[in-house]
Amino acid sequence: MFLCGPFQDNDKAMPILVCQALDEAIGLVESDPFVKEGYYAAYEVNALIEANEENNWLTEIPQTLKNLTN
Repeated sequence: MFLCGPFQDNDKAMPILVCQALDEAIGLVESDPFVKEGYYAAYEVNALIEANEENNWLTEIPQTLKNLTN
């Protein structure tokens, strides 16, 4: 786990996990005590594409380009 904490309104929390596969992330979330004990009734797992200088901050990938509003 890279980082974890609740949102200020305490309605949800966000862990940021570093994993090799989505299945690994799901396993970690399902083993989280807050999920296992029912503090959070549901969870959602999403993959994050890291933007950095090496990949030009993702400015040239199709996913980013389709959001261009110029």
